Amino acid sequence: MKPLKIGKSGNDIAKKPAIAKQNDLNLNLEAHKLLLNAEIGKILTSANMLDRKLQLSTEALVHHLDAAFARIWVLNVPEDILVLKASAGMYTHLDGEHSHVKVGELKIGKIAKEQKPHLTNNVIGDKRVNHQDWAKRMGMQSFAGYPLMVDGNIVGVMALFSKQELTKSTLDILASIADEIALGISHADAEKKLQLEKQRLRGLLMDAPAMIAIVTGPDHVYELANPLYLKVSRKD
Repeated sequence: MKPLKIGKSGNDIAKKPAIAKQNDLNLNLEAHKLLLNAEIGKILTSANMLDRKLQLSTEALVHHLDAAFARIWVLNVPEDILVLKASAGMYTHLDGEHSHVKVGELKIGKIAKEQKPHLTNNVIGDKRVNHQDWAKRMGMQSFAGYPLMVDGNIVGVMALFSKQELTKSTLDILASIADEIALGISHADAEKKLQLEKQRLRGLLMDAPAMIAIVTGPDHVYELANPLYLKVSRKD
């Protein structure tokens, strides 16, 4: 007697398209994560000014992770205040309640003070997430906030809200991107300080009560000559 063949039930058949669709979504998300890493690296090594780099970075986060919105604050060290420099997604304005956040205040300021990420897939009910009515109304599910750290020093905060769960692999990528952005902010700050020091030195040389000139290369090309040097050299 031949064994009885048991056919697949309608439920099993119906499950196949759903499983295939979910697999496609997972593959698409993984592809977006790879593209996000590459895009952030390209943005941070571009010739753009820091504020533009940060804005493009938040836009990339929203696009590739399907986030509701993403933001980046940079620390104003003398005032100990986090200044909102970039915002993309549902909210693109840089003013309002969260434009300037004192370190230690609100969830963003606490992330900076504690120097620890705040990660949750349960925004509704999270005591550190203010405006619970807003979160319910907008259907927010997850939040990820990272301190931007360089050599143990806080330089800013990166955060995003999402209407879907943030998986461990997504959070790992966000942590890596936070490190990249922190370095980008630090490098920009170092470059700014270098330029200010060059300007200060140039001012000292130009006002010096002695003849000073700076030449470079085998052809002795003048890069700088202060007024006294020019005055004397013209007489000669």
